[in-house]
Amino acid sequence: MQYNLDKARADLAQIEAGPAAKDIEVAEAKVVTAKAALEEARAALEAATMRAPFDGTVVSVGATVGDLVSSGTTVVTLADLSSLRVRAIVDETDISKIEIGQEVAITFDAFPGSRFRGNVVEVPLQGKLTQNILTYEVPVSLEGAEAVSLKPGMTANVSIVVGRAENVLLVPALAVQQGEDGPVVLVQDSPRGQVFQTPVLLGLSDGVYVEVKKGLNEGDRVLVEYQAQQEQQQQGVRGLGPMMPGGTRGLGR
Repeated sequence: MQYNLDKARADLAQIEAGPAAKDIEVAEAKVVTAKAALEEARAALEAATMRAPFDGTVVSVGATVGDLVSSGTTVVTLADLSSLRVRAIVDETDISKIEIGQEVAITFDAFPGSRFRGNVVEVPLQGKLTQNILTYEVPVSLEGAEAVSLKPGMTANVSIVVGRAENVLLVPALAVQQGEDGPVVLVQDSPRGQVFQTPVLLGLSDGVYVEVKKGLNEGDRVLVEYQAQQEQQQQGVRGLGPMMPGGTRGLGR
């Protein structure tokens, strides 16, 4: 009985005296270590969790559970399907004509007969060399496509309006040849008349017709030269057509 009383008095004295300084230091060190372990665990959890920088839809997954991936591996591809854009591939010979805000006519192979509108969003400064051809990816906005089920990667046909002309003379682009001093066309007064070269000053073109600013008059007959294959032999063929007066036409590439 006396032993228990003495032990209780000793424990009370120790409690009243408070913890030793060494014990406090050890306990504080354990707290610091525990906090560091907690922060490390939180960082590991954060690194193991992928969060999209925007609201979107997962369109492809490049890895499965258990795969070993490197820093360059694309694990998930996201797309914001609420705001689609078209990537127009523009040749280096035409990129100087492209400006931000230009109107664009867009069609899709998957939806024949449907036409959509858009505008040039950006003109890239850096091109991409593919098979020795330098091209530029021009982003184009897409408007009025809410009623169709477009999918990322679909083939689009784009026509960018780089200029407009009203009441102009047009000739087929195939009728224009390169002469010694510039572009020329072949003109013939009648089906059996003499053919002669006429220098012309050209304007806008949509790839099919070319605006003629100077050198021809409405009603002039121009020749179009092309190659036709018959019985495995190449023969030169000339087609005769009248000069076309143009109305209001948006010309682009």
